[in-house]
Amino acid sequence: MQPNLQYVSVVTLTLLSLLSFGMAYPDNNQVSTNARLRYGGDKAQALPNNNQISEIARLNEEAIKESWQGQPKEALQKLEKALAISRDFGERYWEAVTFNNIGRIYQSQKKYSQALQSYQQALLINKELGDLVQLGKTYSNIGYLFDIQNQPELAIFFYKHCLINREKARLNPSALSAPQPDAYNITVSQTYRILGERLLKQERVSEAQRTMDLLKVEELEEYLQNVSGNQRTVKGINIAATEKPIKQKLDQSVDSAVVLGKELTKLRKISPKERSLEQKQRIEQLVLNQQQLLDKFNEFINSSSVKAQVEQISRTARRQNLDLESLNELRDNLARLPQKSALLYPLILKDSLELVLVTPESPPIHRTVAVKRENLYQTIGAFRQALINPSRNIKAPAHQLYDWLIKPIEKDVNYLHRPYGSV
Repeated sequence: MQPNLQYVSVVTLTLLSLLSFGMAYPDNNQVSTNARLRYGGDKAQALPNNNQISEIARLNEEAIKESWQGQPKEALQKLEKALAISRDFGERYWEAVTFNNIGRIYQSQKKYSQALQSYQQALLINKELGDLVQLGKTYSNIGYLFDIQNQPELAIFFYKHCLINREKARLNPSALSAPQPDAYNITVSQTYRILGERLLKQERVSEAQRTMDLLKVEELEEYLQNVSGNQRTVKGINIAATEKPIKQKLDQSVDSAVVLGKELTKLRKISPKERSLEQKQRIEQLVLNQQQLLDKFNEFINSSSVKAQVEQISRTARRQNLDLESLNELRDNLARLPQKSALLYPLILKDSLELVLVTPESPPIHRTVAVKRENLYQTIGAFRQALINPSRNIKAPAHQLYDWLIKPIEKDVNYLHRPYGSV
């Protein structure tokens, strides 16, 4: 029995759209976004006439260029200057941007503890400002930092927080389309893609399926902009039960530090020349207290007990994530369709194609196909050209795509079309 051809259509359309989007997993550790600076574009039209902000933005831009040119010392000097200006004038948004860029410089030097501290400072400011977009991106920076240190469970944990905050921000789509500064290691869509890959490697298939589901929405946002969220997307992705103790400690640390940060912000709005001795001492104490809270959290996630718990996450989460509300909702929707149906999610990686099949009657099914991304894209391109130009041979690329996309799940799809009660 041949599988229903609607599945072939779904896969073909999905992969053709991915090819046209050009979304690919980053090959290098250092990946920069192509986003413009907040004052960016050819003309500085996005900012009010403010010399201080323009100076902070210029210093950040020049520092990133110097970092790319292998001049981290000079880059850090400019960022420290930008940080001082942003603090003196109470520019908290740019203070967070600068901290993110300082983290990137330290990260490039493999000074990972200093990079983490800088990212966490940015995190506190974005949390205080309630800026979900920047908060999510800073979580992505932290996740990436753990990723390149080969700590996939912690990377997944922080990548998830990027996704969670991004999907909350999607309820206000205009906030997503605003030009963003270059202060992040990877784009948001790359974060979703990497998260999906990391989850699949740990066979946390249900969570990977949810990530891939939301990746499609993020890709639409990048090309259409102003793609609004809904009550389903705003749920983001669940934190697994084994991750919740880490989340509880993180939330406690961040919330406590934000309270201190609000007081710190008020004091820093006072001109340095007009601050009393008591106010200066209080600023120093608040900075110290904030850092102590972050240090305690970092000691917590690096403790032997948490490391042992983290090692258990990938094993226990395989069972626990099967009860995700979003997955149950998706399966219920499939079950309501007039004929037996399934959803197929393809995730294109550098050296493999990951397939996730969601059916109404069983846990998600994961299959890995060994194929290089370039070969897959070439075949998709040949198939698309053959569809446009009937004189071309369509059988060869169609057969090859079938072998890659359908054959690995053929038995699973055929099972769906058996009569109920058959064996």
